[in-house]
Amino acid sequence: MTMTLPVSGAVVSTMGRRMPADPDEPPEQETWRDWLPSDDPDPTDLLTREDVIAEVQRRGHGLTVNELRYLEAQGVLPRPVRQWHQGAVHALYPPWICTLIVWVRHYQRNRYPLDQIREWSRASAPLFAHGTPPVALPALPQGEPTALPVKVQRELRRIAARHARLTGHPTTAITVRITAADGTTTEYSIDPENETS
Repeated sequence: MTMTLPVSGAVVSTMGRRMPADPDEPPEQETWRDWLPSDDPDPTDLLTREDVIAEVQRRGHGLTVNELRYLEAQGVLPRPVRQWHQGAVHALYPPWICTLIVWVRHYQRNRYPLDQIREWSRASAPLFAHGTPPVALPALPQGEPTALPVKVQRELRRIAARHARLTGHPTTAITVRITAADGTTTEYSIDPENETS
């Protein structure tokens, strides 16, 4: 059952996401402010995208601009707010986003499905914002595949490279979603260049 509530020309789905009134219009892109209670004050020490990437790398986790944008586009991370900062308009994030990204990268490395990470991330954002440790995701059930076979990953990388050559646009991420007959889905993310993902 899906329930929707009208909100000034848009509707809010049961997931709490604002959806456009016109189904042909794409949904609004949620920022980190949308992931927090409306009465939460904004942090005063916002970070640029470059600051976030540098901090996550300082904590020992690889992250590129393309990977960050991919995680935002997939709804695993909230998008930044854009506002005037140090003489120009920048994409800005709260400091807690760095800790959230470190946890997300941990779950990615341990082959959790992207759908599961997305739900956990959204639910955990207010905890990170208030400095409260989140509840960890449960261990993956035994017997559930945690990664695509290496041969399949290689073939997907080959297809992505061919696609990039044909279109002239580099591939920044490969995502495979498998939907079972019962409707459950498992999603795998593969780095198009890194053989260890």
